[in-house]
Formats: sequence, structure tokens, C-alpha cells
Amino acid sequence: MQKISQEFFVTSAMNFHPLRARIQHTDPRKAVLFALLTMATLIEVRELSEVSVWKELSRATDGEFIAEVTKNFLGYLLHTA
Repeated sequence: MQKISQEFFVTSAMNFHPLRARIQHTDPRKAVLFALLTMATLIEVRELSEVSVWKELSRATDGEFIAEVTKNFLGYLLHTA
């Protein structure tokens, strides 16, 4: 079931993402999954952890955090390694 869910999630993201053609990674599907998981992990750690290095050290507002996570996500996908 996990494999089916993962496949559906990545396929959906690949099909609807407007930057799909600009992804430079050698394995775009893997890159999209990794980028989405990284973004989800950052949000999860910052918002759901009682004690978080993100909360303690970054001191970013929600807007600043969203902007930086978005830059991180797009930077990874569009990076020309």
C-alpha cells in the first residue's frame, strides 16, 4: 500500500507541477519525492515538535519560514548539478 500511495503522490506531483520540464535531476521522479519529503519534514519538525532546533535557532516568522522552505524546494528541483 505504501508503494501505491508513494507512486500516486509522486505521479500527481509530476503531472501537475508547472516546473516539471525544468527539473534538472537525472531522476525527476526521485527528485520530486525527495523535495516533497524534505519540505514535509521541515514543516513537521518546526510545527509538531515540542522542542525544535528550528524554533530555537531560526526565529523565523511563519511567512519567512514559508519563503525559505519554498526557495529550498525550488532550488533543489531546478539545480543544475
